[in-house]
Amino acid sequence: MIYFVSSLITLFLIFFFNFLAKKYSLYDIPNIRKAHKYPIPYTGGLILITSLIICSKFFNYHSDIKTILSYGIFIGIIGFIDDKYILAPISKIIFKSFIIFFFLEKNYYLTSLGQYEYIGNIGLGVIGLLFSFLALHLLINAYNYIDGIDGSAITLFFNAIIILVLINPIKKDLANWYLLIISILIPILLINLGLFKPYLQKIFLGNNGSYFLGFLLGCLMIYYKEKLGIHPAKIIWCCPIIIFDFLSVNVNRIIKKKNILEPDCGHIHHILVKKTKSTFLSLTIINFANLAIALIGLCLTSYLNEIFSIIFYIICFAIFYFTKNMILKKK
Repeated sequence: MIYFVSSLITLFLIFFFNFLAKKYSLYDIPNIRKAHKYPIPYTGGLILITSLIICSKFFNYHSDIKTILSYGIFIGIIGFIDDKYILAPISKIIFKSFIIFFFLEKNYYLTSLGQYEYIGNIGLGVIGLLFSFLALHLLINAYNYIDGIDGSAITLFFNAIIILVLINPIKKDLANWYLLIISILIPILLINLGLFKPYLQKIFLGNNGSYFLGFLLGCLMIYYKEKLGIHPAKIIWCCPIIIFDFLSVNVNRIIKKKNILEPDCGHIHHILVKKTKSTFLSLTIINFANLAIALIGLCLTSYLNEIFSIIFYIICFAIFYFTKNMILKKK
């Protein structure tokens, strides 16, 4: 019942933030890189964050979850400011860095990369904080990269939750939090996909939403390693396509001597939409590929070992990279 109520609260907030969008012009304006033809509110992340704050009052969550949510709110605010005023890349990096640093200072950082056969434990020691800092930055930006077609950020987050649950049976408070997030995201997803037109105006997550979800997922990955003791060789499989696309795009930009901070149309969603002429089909392919790769990776990790898991992860990235570039060359 409580999750149904949270969905209703989210629907109310959608109406409320649509009103604010009209009053304060909170719209994503179409340009040459964007598929939409008319301004669309970028308030999805604000709706998600506000609904989480309200609905979290119904539960007594562990302090770790409260800490992650608290710092995630500030990351979402930075994303909103970027949506509204289009911050310079260096400004975004600086602002996010402050929030990430203060979060990691609460002892939420990686201390090791796990125990491996023939190698032993790969301890991070004094560089653990720096490694975690860079990893969170990477995942926030990777999530922002993948949020280029309707539904991609939310459905891939659902993918990640499925994999994290499969990796480790979860405690009641974490399970409740997952269900709460899902119940809030479902109305946003349905409206983002335009399934309620013409009754409700379509909305985007915006940078405020993609930053928040990227930070949230990164924190959960650290939480699973440091608090639940799950091996990183398993955790990395919760979001392979997100990481692969981020790395492939930036490798190509470096090879072509382009500014890695300048946006382009080299993302997997851009390529698939151009080839399939269908946003829904492209979204389906991305999610199916992500889930299939993740499940295969998890099975191999369980039946073989962690070293093989890392090797297979690298092989999967290589296949993704070269396949994607072959498609690009055929344009």
